Amino acid sequence: MQRGAQVISQDEKHVGDVEQIVANTETHNITHLVVGKGFLLKEHKLVPAFWITKVGEDKVYLSVQADLFDKLPDYQSEA
Repeated sequence: MQRGAQVISQDEKHVGDVEQIVANTETHNITHLVVGKGFLLKEHKLVPAFWITKVGEDKVYLSVQADLFDKLPDYQSEA
């Protein structure tokens, strides 16, 4: 998985692109993805790792449909 990978919902919709991978500092296991959506006024969503069902070279597949993904609150980075 890499930055820029397309994120695909269970109903096969492109919901955004991976912008950041968040991992536990002790175990190095992925806990969340920050997914960016849009071009100029980009929204960011913090997606829990347990929603990931499959990871390809340039795509990440989720176990939820696009409408549930869209209901996630906007994520504001602390940086």
